[in-house]
Amino acid sequence: MSDPEIPISNQQVTYDAILPKVYTHMSEYLYPYFTPYSHYTYKLGNINNYSIGSILGSGKFSTVFKGTDGKHVYAMKVYKDVRPNYIRREIFMHKALRKCEHIVQLHDVVRDPVSKSTTLLLEYHKSGNWKNFFPKMKISDIKNFMYKLLLALDECHSHGIMHRDVKQQNILYNPKTGDLHLGDLGLAEVYFPYHQYEVGIGTIRFMAPEILMSYRFYNYAIDIWSAGVILAEMIHEEPLFKGDYQLDILRSISRVFTASPLLEFADKIGFEVSTNLLNALSSISIGQFDAILSRVRDEYKDDDLFDLLRLMLVIDPTYRITARDALNHKFFDDVRKNKSNSK
Repeated sequence: MSDPEIPISNQQVTYDAILPKVYTHMSEYLYPYFTPYSHYTYKLGNINNYSIGSILGSGKFSTVFKGTDGKHVYAMKVYKDVRPNYIRREIFMHKALRKCEHIVQLHDVVRDPVSKSTTLLLEYHKSGNWKNFFPKMKISDIKNFMYKLLLALDECHSHGIMHRDVKQQNILYNPKTGDLHLGDLGLAEVYFPYHQYEVGIGTIRFMAPEILMSYRFYNYAIDIWSAGVILAEMIHEEPLFKGDYQLDILRSISRVFTASPLLEFADKIGFEVSTNLLNALSSISIGQFDAILSRVRDEYKDDDLFDLLRLMLVIDPTYRITARDALNHKFFDDVRKNKSNSK
């Protein structure tokens, strides 16, 4: 991964950049003096105010522990050997999304004087193991889960931010209370129209087609595709797209939706389809999507759910539904009604 800096339009292209339907210029309004992350400064707290406890999880770039200041419990994200600009970027994202109800909030930043490692003190939320609670979810639970996930994404997008790594593991969901918070802003980035962004980031099976095709002018729509994959996996009860490499996932997408929309989009963005890719794409004329939907549990056979899923998993991001519009979809009529009645 290259060091994160302010995105720059520096590539000659023969096609128009695809702009988002909403919040296109939000970042220019909210961050008029946006500078490279190397210029971003933040205040450090006192590490002696906190004690570290049991490990909650570990990833490539950090390990998360349970911690406390004696009054409150926190998730302590201890960075491994990470470039300073990645840390600055994540802190910037948390500051930009402060007070957002469905985003994990940042409490403090501390640094170990000996190891020099930086730690984020984040809100601690009890969360179930998605492998355990996904199979037990009723359709009402799915509505609540997806509605709050889309609220979280709209909070990001309305602040000019793409999350870029939406997946089950980054969603803190308590199946008992229904509370949901979107976390891990380590790959999040500010969106500016006509600017290019790094590709090949995130978790491959959740990557949108435009990312897989190395389209650098992507926008918020990549998060909607990822959320659509999550919704599909909730009702399909297994991965929708399978593979370890870009070619595998594109092949898998072509089996579900046929190769035609992928090839049309590739032509639109000027993506050169190699012979290997062309040979890998499914040659079937009828995709497996309807067959997949026909095999879900009877409880999940809901026309509104299927319609929302189709709108989220549109190959061309130009026509993919936005988080804001998805929140007003018929599938969530009950959720909105209950929310209105509870006020």
